[in-house]
Amino acid sequence: MLSESRLQDQAEAKLYTVALADLDRQLADSTYVLPYQKLPLNNLARMQAKMAALGQRYEGLEALLLTKDAAYFSVETTTPSANCYLLKGRLGATAVENWEGIAAYKGGYFIINDKYTPARPYRTTLLYLRARK
Repeated sequence: MLSESRLQDQAEAKLYTVALADLDRQLADSTYVLPYQKLPLNNLARMQAKMAALGQRYEGLEALLLTKDAAYFSVETTTPSANCYLLKGRLGATAVENWEGIAAYKGGYFIINDKYTPARPYRTTLLYLRARK
């Protein structure tokens, strides 16, 4: 789960993880207190500083996509910012680290779309939308 991570508001950037077995147990027993782990998003301020150096205003993380060992985030920027960003971090046992900016697109939006039905697992699609000129 991705929490609000507006660095300018001094909010800690973090993910929360929950074991699927614990989630199943909590769904079966509403009195079960669901244990979770908090993973800090280390060094995210460094990525924010890189964006600021380019004249872009970081507002927070907008969407999240996880693979086995990587976390991808789309970044919310202010309306006057010309670019939208996709970041990649290494998903570790205790934190998300080693950030890299893997894409910066001018004048568009990233959308992460999850599709789920009980008959099939999640399928995730990353879209980039830009207005026609």
